[in-house]
Amino acid sequence: MNRKRRAPNESKRKNAKLESSDVLSLIQNEIATMDYCLYPCMQEELKKQCILFEDVLGAKADGTIVNGSKTNIVWCDMNKKTLMKAITRRTQRCKWTTVDLSGIEPNRVLDLSDEGDRWEGDIMDGKPFGWGVLYDGDDNVAYEGFRVGDVNLCIGRSYYPDIHKVQYEGELCNGKRWGRGTQYDRNGNVVYEGEWLDDAPLETRCEIDEEKQLLHSRVEVLTVRQNKCSDSYQWRVFDLSMLVSLRELTVECDCYEAVEVVKLVGMHELERVVIGSCCFQEVYNPTSDNCEKRRFYVKDCEKLRELRIGYRSFSDYSVCAIENVPSLEVIEIGTMEDHCGNFRYANEFVLRNLPKLKSLSFGDHSFENCPYVVFENLPCLETLQCGNDAFEKCQCVVFESLPELTSIRLGFNAFYFDMEKSTTSLTMRNLPKLTTFVTANPEIESLRYICHITLEDMPSLTNASALQSKKHYLETWSIRNVGVMNDSPFLPHHKPEATVTGMDSFKNLCLSVAEIITDDVCCNDKELKSVDFSVFPALERLEIGHDCFKYTEEVRIIGMKMLERVTIGRSSFTGYVPSPERKGGFYLNDCERVKELKIGSFSFSGYSVCEIRNDSHLERIEVGERDYSYLELIKGAKRSVSFLETIGVNVKSIPSNIQDKTDPKMYADVRYDFFMGDAFHECSLAVFENLPELTSILTYNGVFNFKRNSEPSELILRNLPKLTSLITETVFNVGFTNPRHVVLENMPSLTTVTLSKDAFSYRDTIVVNNVGALMNDPTLPHSNPNVNVHTRDELMSLSSSIMQLTVDCDCCNEEDLNILNICQWPLLSVIEIGSYSFKHVDVVELNGLSRLERVVIGRNSFSKQKSGIGNYPTGHFSLKDCERVRELKIGRYSFNDYGVCVIENDASLEGIEMGEVTTENYNFYYAPLILKNLPSLKSLLIGGRAFCDGSRVVFENLPELTSIQLGPSACSLSSSAHPSTLILRDLPKLTTIAFHEEDEGPYCNADAIVLENIPSLSSLSAIPKLSETGGRSIQINNVHFPPGLCIDKEKCPIQ
Repeated sequence: MNRKRRAPNESKRKNAKLESSDVLSLIQNEIATMDYCLYPCMQEELKKQCILFEDVLGAKADGTIVNGSKTNIVWCDMNKKTLMKAITRRTQRCKWTTVDLSGIEPNRVLDLSDEGDRWEGDIMDGKPFGWGVLYDGDDNVAYEGFRVGDVNLCIGRSYYPDIHKVQYEGELCNGKRWGRGTQYDRNGNVVYEGEWLDDAPLETRCEIDEEKQLLHSRVEVLTVRQNKCSDSYQWRVFDLSMLVSLRELTVECDCYEAVEVVKLVGMHELERVVIGSCCFQEVYNPTSDNCEKRRFYVKDCEKLRELRIGYRSFSDYSVCAIENVPSLEVIEIGTMEDHCGNFRYANEFVLRNLPKLKSLSFGDHSFENCPYVVFENLPCLETLQCGNDAFEKCQCVVFESLPELTSIRLGFNAFYFDMEKSTTSLTMRNLPKLTTFVTANPEIESLRYICHITLEDMPSLTNASALQSKKHYLETWSIRNVGVMNDSPFLPHHKPEATVTGMDSFKNLCLSVAEIITDDVCCNDKELKSVDFSVFPALERLEIGHDCFKYTEEVRIIGMKMLERVTIGRSSFTGYVPSPERKGGFYLNDCERVKELKIGSFSFSGYSVCEIRNDSHLERIEVGERDYSYLELIKGAKRSVSFLETIGVNVKSIPSNIQDKTDPKMYADVRYDFFMGDAFHECSLAVFENLPELTSILTYNGVFNFKRNSEPSELILRNLPKLTSLITETVFNVGFTNPRHVVLENMPSLTTVTLSKDAFSYRDTIVVNNVGALMNDPTLPHSNPNVNVHTRDELMSLSSSIMQLTVDCDCCNEEDLNILNICQWPLLSVIEIGSYSFKHVDVVELNGLSRLERVVIGRNSFSKQKSGIGNYPTGHFSLKDCERVRELKIGRYSFNDYGVCVIENDASLEGIEMGEVTTENYNFYYAPLILKNLPSLKSLLIGGRAFCDGSRVVFENLPELTSIQLGPSACSLSSSAHPSTLILRDLPKLTTIAFHEEDEGPYCNADAIVLENIPSLSSLSAIPKLSETGGRSIQINNVHFPPGLCIDKEKCPIQ
């Protein structure tokens, strides 16, 4: 070899200049083609989706290796031991320059130092530049491999110089062990064989717990710790495609809230993705406007098997795209917790052509406003589960070509179609193994408001409760080979006896026809606004199928002398979007032979007039169905409605005196079932009068639920001599509720009366006379024979020496009676005030009555707003300095607009009862409740929503108190009043705290909570959950909690 001294800058060759952007594109393209690559990734680089030039190594199977640094990028051929290409720059601020490799001088000897270090191999410009051997000053081999200048790179072998044994053999980057290689000890034994990064063994499992953290392209398992990167507002696109070896990704809770786009695209090694709760969520309660730019993509990840997304994550994302993931087996989006809400405003959700997908699960409220949903060609899918309200307001849903699917389970309101759209469609086709299509509760419907339905080739279906909704607006349908649903009464069917199958056959009917029987789903012509069946004088039987005459707004059946029977199926004469402004009318008048009228569920739901009169042989009326639990029938009564009247009346202008009601026979069975109640809902007038043969009135949730406003409304039940049963079957306390004026007269045979608790509530006047067993119903006012006050004048004239004050119901409601000061009767021992009294009184003072022992106040007294929340917390109630009083009892809704309740210095008070513990009461809704220093108090009952919106609840120094019962939301405190305080302190004998709550359990909004010295507690039904604003300060001391009590440590004050 020719020897040469080191002499830099010998070459004067002119080389091409390159922009940094060109070099970046070049190296990224090169790395994309490599069979192996290793480079570091700071999170900042992932944000910008670029690889910095330093410390990049890539290798191909053909022996090509690329090495990048801040100032040099070289390509070499390992097999030929030659450089292939190089680019360089002096500093990071300089432009890149291509290197003319023709200047390389092979097989030269280059002296590197005066101590004898030398390089034998390729050189250029007086420096090592290629393959060669490095010797130290003692002529020992120190290194063999590629070297540029002073830096070893690409691949090589280093030695222990003194013993001539290999120390490391493998890939290098910028003088450091980097890539695949083996380290040996001085005896030649392998110390480590594998991958290296920055001169250390490479870790393939990484965790992110801070913003500036080193990652690298060979990471296989990546975990982002909880609450990390939650404020990374610069990170708008979360793209991990640079982590080409990633197999598992786990993002724990509350991370990356500001990220707008998540891309898991082209990640060929990715197998598992788990994202915790509340990740990728910037807006807690999003709207469609918040979501437009926020998108989630999973594409071209051929090894991905599992995708799980936690509670509320991606709640404000509008796109969820999952495509070309052929190995995916499990998709779980959200949980079954309330308001999970993943992808609430996604514009579509399509799962198609996923050959290994077996299981699908969607949490509560997931895809809640997603209009377009497709599950198609998923050959291995076996189960699909949806939580409550998942895919609510959908418009087009497709289940097609799912040969292994056996079960679909839906929560409440899942796939509840958008009722404001007239193009909604459901397609279920080619599901040969589907046996179960059910809701979580058989009585809960999903899949409502469908206009176009296709159900085909589901022969194995044996349980299909999810398809039992009767509330559709069907316009077209195709149903065949659907197992148990072939004969389902919940789906349309062709009637072989039908005389009308469409508009043409209806228009061509002979006027002398004796029967009109329509097929299901027909005569839905938009131009057919009115139908008058009176043009068929010989008609004896009229039978309308399901889902017919959708656009018809008036039905007239008048003066038909031969007609005997009228049957109308469900959802007929019901528009796609029933409008409160519709003024549709149904008239069945002057048909002397008609005996029976049946109207199916949901029919006439937008009509405001129902008039039935002068039908002398009408024996039975059925509206809706008793055995169906959540139906909406005749909403009706948006304006004045006369139902079951027997004289012709223009309902919009009802005369004040109605006479000549003469039908000799009528049996009414008015049936209604619906979750919130809408049959004759918000009506203004309901009259049952002069029906001498009527024996039974049976209604269901919400029937005759009157308008709750200032408009006049009237309920009349009069002259029903044979009526024995008046029953409202309800679980929601609605039915005959809110009429302003009530008349109940001459029903002497009533023996069975079952009404809702709120029947006849919100009334201004009531007349009750000769009503049999109804007289004993608790919903009516009852005169007390011991009453000594019937009027305001009697109250004002009472002697100061009276010992008992008993006020009748419905009295002392004069507007100018605003203050009730009982102190003017100092000898009182008993105060009893009936219901619906003292409406306008704002101040009640029961102070210093030394002989008072008992106070009982009925329902809806001292209340301007009947049966609900008061409007303004202006009232003031006090019971203090009454040393003998033992009992205080207040009925439902009384004092609902009082903001102050003072109970103090009542040494003998043993029991306080306000409202009913199992239902809503609203007593002192806005008031704080402070009970302190009551030495005899033993029991306390606070009804539902009493003291619900106050700022303080204090039970302190009550030495004899043993029991506290709280109704739903009682004493829960205001969520907007700050500070708010809950104190239970010094209750040594308290053994029982019982919450009578709804499904979600009790909750508490208090900022500060103090629980001290409650050592005897043995029964506690639940631990209240803290609201988002509650529990900022919690103090617990000497409190015994019953063993076995289930405590949610994340949502309750007990830690």
